[in-house]
Amino acid sequence: MYWNGFTSVFAYDGDNLIEETNSSGTAVARYAQGENIDEPLAMLRSGTASYYEQDDLGSVTSLSNTAGALAQTYTLDSFGKQTASSGSLTNPFQYTGRELDSETTLYYMRARYFDPTTGRFVSEDPVGLGPFLDSVNLYAYVKNDATNYIDPFGLYKLKPGVPKPWASLDSLLTCIESKSGVPLTATSTNEPPPMSPHGPNDPHRRAAGLAADVRYPTNPGDVNKVLCAASNCGAGFARDEGAHPSKNSNAPHIHIQLPAGPGNSRGDLPGYGDKRCKGCSQ
Repeated sequence: MYWNGFTSVFAYDGDNLIEETNSSGTAVARYAQGENIDEPLAMLRSGTASYYEQDDLGSVTSLSNTAGALAQTYTLDSFGKQTASSGSLTNPFQYTGRELDSETTLYYMRARYFDPTTGRFVSEDPVGLGPFLDSVNLYAYVKNDATNYIDPFGLYKLKPGVPKPWASLDSLLTCIESKSGVPLTATSTNEPPPMSPHGPNDPHRRAAGLAADVRYPTNPGDVNKVLCAASNCGAGFARDEGAHPSKNSNAPHIHIQLPAGPGNSRGDLPGYGDKRCKGCSQ
């Protein structure tokens, strides 16, 4: 990639950037990352170490030197446009911990790029148009609720601090959003206590995380769209926790998981020909 006036080659550990080299293969910068996505801890550049500070959204607010003094600060608006800064450090991580392309002033949100000046993605949602779609803006960023949610993948919203769903669960959520046309917000995946009430044997925390909770749709009719799409996309179990909440439920949401429930139960997943899925291809 041509970045900051030079050709750069980036190395990733999973979804996180860990090293930047020049065209000759010489290391220009190395990054230490936390356990979650977009959680930079430290940067080593030109032999100098700097340490990151982030706000509740994960946006980088400052970097400190080894003596603990501020070496760089950023002030960003709600959609990540820089309104003030101090210092001269070269640093790619800013809004929600994502990488800023200094040549285009766009943020790399993995599946697509985001323009902080307009507060919109520069390309359509890659999951496309679902069969139930009414008026979803395919360029909108977190439905314009940028003070409460993030979209680190350019695909669906996450609550800050909620870990990325592992590959199979991520694919299931992407499929559900595509087929239902309902924008999803993942509010719980496999985060450990005290962030989550789920025990170690709960599907949320088994293996790499086999379940996710998504925010309850504001339009009641969208609940069935999500459940029908979940059934069509291969979910093993789902529960409408707005209609009949479980003991761990603290707010209406839809619970979706890959394996079937106890006794091979499918919960609220519609079966073939279910009238709730009128117009849904199953």
